[in-house]
Amino acid sequence: MTPLTITDAPNSDGFMVRCHGISAWRDPESGTIYLYVLTHPESADRVEVFEVVLKGLHLRHIRSIVDPSFTFMKDLVAVGRDQFYITRYNWFRSFVWIRLSHWLHIPEGPILFYDGGQVMRALPDSYFLPNGINASPDKKTIYMAELGTKTIHALQRDDSNKLTTTWKEYVDSAVDNIEVDKDTGDLWIGSHPITFRIVLRIKIRDGVMTSLEEIYADDGDELNASTVAAYGAGKLVIGSLFTQTVVCDVKYLTK
Repeated sequence: MTPLTITDAPNSDGFMVRCHGISAWRDPESGTIYLYVLTHPESADRVEVFEVVLKGLHLRHIRSIVDPSFTFMKDLVAVGRDQFYITRYNWFRSFVWIRLSHWLHIPEGPILFYDGGQVMRALPDSYFLPNGINASPDKKTIYMAELGTKTIHALQRDDSNKLTTTWKEYVDSAVDNIEVDKDTGDLWIGSHPITFRIVLRIKIRDGVMTSLEEIYADDGDELNASTVAAYGAGKLVIGSLFTQTVVCDVKYLTK
């Protein structure tokens, strides 16, 4: 496997340090693919923007997006050219405050929207450790995993990019990243129960959750702390926080 090369990269400290969230968006007119990568330098989080150059297959760095509200971010999903929703895990970067907010269950994490020039709150609510975020195939619904309350949120997006809650579901597992099946709209979610490391599948029909299935479970011997899962062609690829990636065959899925 050959790693992607990056051209036009800035000569600055902290470039591409601790990458922690990624989203791609394809321009429907030109076909150009843009990649948005959330990074965690020491000073403040930022989003690096790349063009995916298919000829020669490399990334061309375009810009770095910074904002005072990008303190301790978790994940992002692009919905347009330089437009994305992003979850803020904590207000402060201090390790002491992070631990304190965890212990006290302080809901201080909003969903923010970047419109290409400025950042706004997508809705007034704050959440307890908002984590993974993704969008439905038509980009009309935003899904967010609230790790602290073990809840999946479905949020309707309006023409001004504001969000309103349409439904939420407690899933009894600390949900991490969300992948959306582009054909069915189903959600595939890595999660962290107390004993087992599992993958959840949430079936979506007409924008509504119809069922929740546990697809993969392990006691930690094979996989420790699953963070994300992607399904395709009968295969399930599971990423983890501490150990190796697991690829397994999915023999049966409910319709």
